[in-house]
Amino acid sequence: MKKILVIGNSHVGSLKAGLGILDKKYLENMSFHFAALKGQIFLELYIKNNQLNIPEEHLKEFSGVFGNIHFPIDLDQYDYCVLVGAGIRSPIETLIASNRKFTNYSKNLIENYIHNFYLENTRNKDLISKLTKLFGSKVIIIPSPLRVLPLEDESKVDSTTESKFVAKQINLIRSICDNLSKEKNKVSILLPPEKLLENNQLNTKQDYIRGGLKWDATEHNRKNDLRHMNADYGREIMLSLIDKLN
Repeated sequence: MKKILVIGNSHVGSLKAGLGILDKKYLENMSFHFAALKGQIFLELYIKNNQLNIPEEHLKEFSGVFGNIHFPIDLDQYDYCVLVGAGIRSPIETLIASNRKFTNYSKNLIENYIHNFYLENTRNKDLISKLTKLFGSKVIIIPSPLRVLPLEDESKVDSTTESKFVAKQINLIRSICDNLSKEKNKVSILLPPEKLLENNQLNTKQDYIRGGLKWDATEHNRKNDLRHMNADYGREIMLSLIDKLN
């Protein structure tokens, strides 16, 4: 039985809900444990004596409630650690601006960026470094979802990939991320399945923000939120994660 710890910010909410609607046949040989925090609180997460901790004043709000396990969390008991959201943008988003119709980075440049620079500017760089020392290549990062285009901008969905270069670049990014797990002491990066994205492969489909969820897997009810996804999105990400773990 593989034991998997899933930690992160509010984007964990859709994964919690997604797991709840997943057929149990997918979970026969693995057990998922969630620890989700609000964005700013997540920055206060720290590791001490191989335990994951939050400041005492936040325990009542986040420890052992809404599907969260109790803090402190003994990391030695887990086979994998999955880091969700945590202020980490998708490499698709950081490498390809959504308003560009042409980009043609070499494979070597993309590899160098993802291997050596992609995580350097994240505010959680130290946490990722410590987790990598504990778990090695068994750290999996699920970046924040690609934003949904506002309804008034839906006409742009197909225009960005008029150029074959953009599609080629995205395929390269996906291939490089898929191969990271084969390298010792390198974190893996799990990108969303293509079917969750618009034809341009740069934006999540509108369907997945309807009923978008907070860290506790309840609806946020923010009218203009284009980043927080629903349980259906979370289900597909969990299936993709399970496939990667198998």
